Amino acid sequence: MRTYLKIHLPFIAAALMFGACDKDGDENKAVTKAEVISNYADIVYLSYKDSYDKAVLMQTAINSFTDSPTEDGLTAAKTAWLASRDPYGQTEAYRFYDGPIDNATDGPEGQLNAWPMDEKYVDYVQGDANSGIINNASLAINETAIKGWNEGAGGDVTSIGAGFDAEKAIASGYHAIEFLLWGQDLSATGPGARPYTDYTTKSNADRRKEYLKLTTNILVADLKSMMDAWDADTSTNYRNATWLKLDENTALTNMLKSIGMLAKGELGGERIDTALTNKSQEDEHSCFSDNTNKDVWANAKGVQNVYLGTYGDKTGASLSNLVAAANATLDTQIKTELEEAVAAADALPLTFDQFITDSNSEGYKAAEALVVKLQTIGNNLVKGADALGLGTISIELPE
Repeated sequence: MRTYLKIHLPFIAAALMFGACDKDGDENKAVTKAEVISNYADIVYLSYKDSYDKAVLMQTAINSFTDSPTEDGLTAAKTAWLASRDPYGQTEAYRFYDGPIDNATDGPEGQLNAWPMDEKYVDYVQGDANSGIINNASLAINETAIKGWNEGAGGDVTSIGAGFDAEKAIASGYHAIEFLLWGQDLSATGPGARPYTDYTTKSNADRRKEYLKLTTNILVADLKSMMDAWDADTSTNYRNATWLKLDENTALTNMLKSIGMLAKGELGGERIDTALTNKSQEDEHSCFSDNTNKDVWANAKGVQNVYLGTYGDKTGASLSNLVAAANATLDTQIKTELEEAVAAADALPLTFDQFITDSNSEGYKAAEALVVKLQTIGNNLVKGADALGLGTISIELPE
């Protein structure tokens, strides 16, 4: 995955207790940095557990479908894929600080959610019935091979064929599964319409079934590894052996950095503004299923979750508490902007791929306004870091 922000944070070491109002504003609530950092770990775990649980349900639906392909089975698998996306989209607020999800050694982020995808790298496309790994019988399909093919990680891009860009040579993760369920989106008004017979009578149906099952297995295993990394009951995992032992200012910096980069750069920049600028449906995040509107909402919600220290019914000490103690006006502004951004994302007209091609459309203008809102949130998170004595966060977008 591409990163579009540079953040520089000179640290000022000061482990202080801050006083702030609780979320209802009814009483004064004092929280420590340690409490905020610990509550963050709790919500990270809960959201990854939710993502894992939903992915297991998807895996069950996909296995049932591939064991006995029917139209109803394919619909059930699609429904399960859609349900799995909302919790995962919120977890993207935990990226960008070399944590378990995206560290350079074994972070599975690119294996889970890399995009955009060159469809013909994996399976047939319109005008090329024999393209892709699935239709190349000389290639053995197994989990190790799929991992190696993803983004050319194993140096195998050229073995699939000439002309593939490694960045778009996506072989695993949510979007590979999405493509295998929906197929290419060739409709001007709806998602892809892959027939279930691709898994019965179509050439290489058995290889297609095996590929879909195995890449789903990889995704489920990767999500379990993220859940396990943040489990409070495992003493040697990332949460207990690393996260809770970080310098408190470093941990808070990581939290602000991740949501700042997601809001202003990845979501506001790469996922929305790039698509608006190019007016290209190929830049849509979930382009096969037309689920991009929900992806945008989930990312915005993830930023809000981290700032407020909440996920679902879980609430606790938060960045908001700390910022409110230092600058109550700024905290109120950030909370208001986050609420507005989440609501605006939820209200985007359906569907993303239709309105991005028309700069005069209601949806296009609403998406432009959302980009501005996300940029403002990023800028105010910079001010929040300064208010907490963490130093200056400098966010630079690419030209």
